[in-house]
Amino acid sequence: MGELLDKQYKFFMENKEMLLEKYEGRFVVIHDEEVVGSFESDRDAYVYCVTHFKMGTFFTQQVLADS
Repeated sequence: MGELLDKQYKFFMENKEMLLEKYEGRFVVIHDEEVVGSFESDRDAYVYCVTHFKMGTFFTQQVLADS
């Protein structure tokens, strides 16, 4: 992963418990080490990302206990 994606992934992993409490089962969008959206589907999350951010500057992930 690139440096920016590494930061976003690290944020996701370090805050996983909080994310599970608030967003379990949803797809979160992380940009600049902040949750900027949550969506029902990966497609909705992706469409949001590409209309708001440059490629490679965001991270999307479904929030699951085993992810």
